[in-house]
Amino acid sequence: MKYKAVFSYLVVLIGFLLPFETMAKKNEFAIPADFHGYLDTQFVEYIEQSDAMYTDTQMLSGVKNGWKQLPQNSQFKTDVTYWFKLRISSVKHAHWILSPGFWHQSKIYYSVDQRNWNSVDTSVFQPLSKRQIKAHLPLVRLEVPSQGMDVFIKVSGFRHGREADAQYIQILDEIKFLNQQAEEQRIQGGYLGFSIGLAGFHLVLWFWFRERTYLWLVVAISSSPLFFHAFLGFGLTNLWPSFPVWNEYSASLLAAIVPALYLRFGESYLNLRAHIKVAHKAVKYVFYALVVSSVAVFHQASNWLFVQSILTLAGALILLVSSIHLGLRGYRYAWFFVAGSSMLMVSLLTWPFIELGNIKISELPISIVNFTQFACAWQGVLLALGMAEQMQSMQQTMLRQELASEKQAVKYAQQTRALIQAQNQELESSNRALKELDDLKDEFLARTSHELNTPLNGIIGLSQILLDKEVDLKENERQEYLELIASRGEHLKELVFELLEFVKTRKEVINLYKEPIDIASHINKIVLTFMPQAESKGLYLQNVESVPVIINADPRRIRQVATILLDNALKYTDQGGVAVSLEHTNGDINIHIQDTGIGIGEEHLSTIFEPFIQLKRNDRTREGAGLGLSICKHLIELHGGKMSIRSKVGKGSTFTIRLPKR
Repeated sequence: MKYKAVFSYLVVLIGFLLPFETMAKKNEFAIPADFHGYLDTQFVEYIEQSDAMYTDTQMLSGVKNGWKQLPQNSQFKTDVTYWFKLRISSVKHAHWILSPGFWHQSKIYYSVDQRNWNSVDTSVFQPLSKRQIKAHLPLVRLEVPSQGMDVFIKVSGFRHGREADAQYIQILDEIKFLNQQAEEQRIQGGYLGFSIGLAGFHLVLWFWFRERTYLWLVVAISSSPLFFHAFLGFGLTNLWPSFPVWNEYSASLLAAIVPALYLRFGESYLNLRAHIKVAHKAVKYVFYALVVSSVAVFHQASNWLFVQSILTLAGALILLVSSIHLGLRGYRYAWFFVAGSSMLMVSLLTWPFIELGNIKISELPISIVNFTQFACAWQGVLLALGMAEQMQSMQQTMLRQELASEKQAVKYAQQTRALIQAQNQELESSNRALKELDDLKDEFLARTSHELNTPLNGIIGLSQILLDKEVDLKENERQEYLELIASRGEHLKELVFELLEFVKTRKEVINLYKEPIDIASHINKIVLTFMPQAESKGLYLQNVESVPVIINADPRRIRQVATILLDNALKYTDQGGVAVSLEHTNGDINIHIQDTGIGIGEEHLSTIFEPFIQLKRNDRTREGAGLGLSICKHLIELHGGKMSIRSKVGKGSTFTIRLPKR
C-alpha cells in the first residue's frame, strides 16, 4: 500500500506539471543553425510596469500574472518600464549575440536554471569600455545550451527616432556578426580613403583657383563619411568612443547637415545666383532651414524630422529641375550634375524616412548605405569632370572678355589717335590698325581742307572780279560769275552739312520723327530729281514699282539716305545706269539700288561703311568727305533696319536697305 500511494502521488504530480512543460516547449525558440536576424514576436511575452509594483528580484523569481503575448506591431510608451521574457535553446552549442532593440535604458538577465541569474547593462549610454562587444549597439554574448535558457529584458524609453523599431529583438550568429562588421569596416575604410583623396584633390583645386564651389564640395565630401560612420556605429568605435551620447544623436544631426551641405554645393556648382535667381534663393533658404532644424534631434522632436525630409525633398527637386533647365540652355556642366545626382537623389529621398522609421533598412532590396556611398563616389567623379568642364568654360569666357577688352582698347585708341608703342606680337596688329586710321584721318583732313578751300577760293576770286570796278563785265558774264559763286556755295554747304551730320551720328543726337509714308511714291519722287543728272551722263535711271507700300519712318531721313546712295551710284557709273526696286520679305521692305559702275573690291566691303573711307578711280579720289555711307548706315539702324552691299569690280554694286514696316 505504501508503494501504491507513492506511485499515485507521482502520477498526479506528473499530470499536474505536464501542461507547464508543454507550454514551456511551445513558447521556446529553438535557434536554427543558420539563424541571424529578428526574433518572431510569438516567442516573446511582455508585461507593463507603470510603477514600481515589482522589484527586479521579484520579476526574476516568477511573476505569473499580467504577461501578454507581444504583438507584431506594438505601441509602447516612453515613460513606462517594460519587461520581456523569452526562452531560447540552440540546436548547436554555439555563441549567439542578443540585442534588446533600440532603447534608451535596457538590462538583460539570463539563466539556465532560473536560480543563478546573470545581468548585463545594455543601456545606449553605456560607455564602450564596459560593453561586452565593441559595437555601437549594446549587445550580450550568450552561450545557449541545447536544453535552453530563460532571458528577461527590462527596457524603458526609446532611442532617438527609433520608436517604430523598439519592439524588435535580434539574435545574431557571433561569427557571422563579427565577419559582417569586419567586412563593413573594410568597405567604410575604402570609402573613407576614396573620400579623403577626392576631397584632397578638390581642396588643391580650391587653393589654386579660389573658386568657392570647390570648397563647398570639399566640405560635402568630408562630411559624408562622418555620417556613415555615425549611422553604422563606427563613430562610437573609432571616432568618439568616450561619448556615447554624441554617438546617439550624431547620425540624426548629420542626416540634416550633410544634405544641407550637398544642396549648398549644388547651388554653387550650378551658379544659380547668376542663372536662376529664384532657385538660388529657394535653395539658400532650404539650406538655412535644415541647419537650424538639425538641433531638434536633441529634443526628441520627431515632427522636425518629417519637416527635414520635406525640406530635403524640395531642395533636391529644385536642384534637379534647375540642372536640367541649364543643360537644355547649353550649359554642358549641368548635365554632369544631372548624371551624378540621379542615384544620390534617390538616396536623399530615402534617408529622412529611414530616420523617421517609415522605412526599415532590413526591408530594402539593397544596402542603402552602400548604395548611397556608391552614389556619392559616382557623383564625386562626374562632378570632378563637370567642374573641369566648367573651369574650361570659365577660362574661355575670360579669354573672350580679355579679347573684347583688347578690341575695346584698340577702338578707343583709334578714336583718340593715341599712339600705342607695341611691346609684343599681340599688339603689333593693333598698332598697324592705329597707324592706318591715323593716315586716313590725315588724308581726310587734307582732303577736307582742299574740298573746303577750293570753293572758298573760287567764291573769293569771283567776288573780287565782280567788286573790281576797273573790270568791265558784260551782263551775261556777270550772270555766269554769280551762278558759279552760287554753285561753289552749294558745294561748300553740302560739305559742311555732311560734317555736321557725321558729328551728330557720333554723338547720337539725331532724333527721328516717324510718320506713315508711301515708301514707293517717296522713292520715285527722289529718283525724278536725279533724272537730269543721269541724262547728262547718258545713263538710264529706273524707278521703283508704283504699288503703294506704307511704312512708319522719318521721311526727311529716308530722303537723305536715298539721295546719298543715288548720288554715289551716278558718280561712280559711266555706262549703263542705275535701277531702284522694292521687295517684300517677312514683314520687312527691302530697297535695292543697283548700278553698273566701277564696283568695289572684296577687300573693301568690310570697311565701306566706316567713316573717312572713300573709293578711288584712276588714282584720283572723288569729291566729298567720305562720310556719306557711314551716315546712311547709322540712320537706317536708327529706324531698326539694316544696310548691306554686294559688289564686284567692273560689274557694279547693289546697296540694300532693309526697313521694318512698323
